[in-house]
Amino acid sequence: MKEATKSKYAFVANIIEDIDIRLEGFYPRLGRMIPMFVWRGIYIASALLGNGYKCVAEYDTFGRATGCTVLVTMTAKQMVSRPWAWLGRLSTLRACRYAQDVLGVDIIGLGSLTKSITDEGYYLKENGISIPITHGDAYSVASGLNGIDMLCDRFELRPKTIALVGAYGKIGSAMTKILARKYNVIAMGRKKELLEKLSDETDQPIHITTDLKEALEGSQLAIMTTSAPYSIINEKVLENGRTYYLYDLGQPYNLFPDRYWDLVRKGYRIIRVDGGFEGTGKPFDIGFWMRLNKGVVYACYVELVTQALEGDPNDYLGPVDIGHVAETGRRAEKWGFRHQPLSCFNQPLDEVLKKAKPHWKGGRS
Repeated sequence: MKEATKSKYAFVANIIEDIDIRLEGFYPRLGRMIPMFVWRGIYIASALLGNGYKCVAEYDTFGRATGCTVLVTMTAKQMVSRPWAWLGRLSTLRACRYAQDVLGVDIIGLGSLTKSITDEGYYLKENGISIPITHGDAYSVASGLNGIDMLCDRFELRPKTIALVGAYGKIGSAMTKILARKYNVIAMGRKKELLEKLSDETDQPIHITTDLKEALEGSQLAIMTTSAPYSIINEKVLENGRTYYLYDLGQPYNLFPDRYWDLVRKGYRIIRVDGGFEGTGKPFDIGFWMRLNKGVVYACYVELVTQALEGDPNDYLGPVDIGHVAETGRRAEKWGFRHQPLSCFNQPLDEVLKKAKPHWKGGRS
């Protein structure tokens, strides 16, 4: 009997920070020898020359599929900067064409910025990518809902009001509509007209605001879902003396480690949990470091993997279909994926809190 052909998939992402070049999986020695400003120039020059991407890993997935990681070699800030966003978009298209035409993959999954910069993948479909594309946000929602329940159980939280930061994005919009069935929701974003549209589309009433400080002050738990390439949490939006619970689904993070520890040292009580970090009990090595510990992957990546394993030939672009959220959860459970134990910056949460608590000032929770 002829053996079934393995499906092949590619996850197309980008470098998060320029200092990543110094870490394992990149060029640790050379990264330290060459100044960062030179590396930033190298990234741009390579992209201008049409070489701004690289297949950094190819690996087996449960004996049923072959995975590839294709990296766009531009940083998050470069990808969304006014001078170079067009180049990030073009480099992402080139990376996807390479995955389709050279690597011969059957399906492409997009990382946080590679999807936002390509209009959730529609730009790619309009420019020669004929194979299925998924942005992976349906399972990011499903994983996030599980993570929120885990956080509330861990700290015995019974929040009445939850803030959704980045509420009209794909993840934020779906989570707003789902969480509004159970909680009072403060939907926060920069554009009032999009918040008003979200409010009209949500069955239950929600409160909308463009003020991040108002959203944080009015809620007991905040879900961070924006894709800003910098920390959006700072002293201007925080009140010393209270405890903030943040579930950070942002990629890049909505609160970076250096900003977090700076705020902690100033006495701010912040309990930050990594959002959408998944793993499986089965042996699974993706062959390349993604800023995560071995065996840990992003939820959007899980959606890509399980779609390839299930042989689903559909595109999943644009707004998250609420029904598909449940389907991705079923697929993840079938293949053994689940939300990882609570962590902060990919370290066990209890270890981070142990280091943070000596800096916290007294105050109400």
